[in-house]
Amino acid sequence: MVTPATQPENSGKKIPVRKTILIVDDEEMTRDVLAQALNIMGFNSISAENGVVAFELVKKNKLDLVITDIHMPRMNGLELLREVKAYDPDLPVILITGFDAEETRLAAKEHEASALITKPFRLNQLGELMNNIFSESVKKD
Repeated sequence: MVTPATQPENSGKKIPVRKTILIVDDEEMTRDVLAQALNIMGFNSISAENGVVAFELVKKNKLDLVITDIHMPRMNGLELLREVKAYDPDLPVILITGFDAEETRLAAKEHEASALITKPFRLNQLGELMNNIFSESVKKD
């Protein structure tokens, strides 16, 4: 299970810091299920139905991670990944796809996606990926 980070409090105790994750998918049910799962794991989440709306949220919010489907109308996940990385190269992005093609894997790697996960996936898989990503970001700090 993913555990939220902590930060020191003046009293010497540590208080949890809830990371905020942006969920991007054109399917409302997928967004809702992921949001509920992330909440149970101790995260805040916001969601968007496409890459255009998502990129506006990236610019307006302090986010810790973006989880995006690849195949969406208006702006797909790979286009969103490129925009996010141009805006904030340190913001981790996990791509989700139902089509596990070598071309997709190469594009994800080329544009520095933090991970690519294929549907169907288990929530614990996603949790492990997030743990790895957040562990790496702590090491960089």
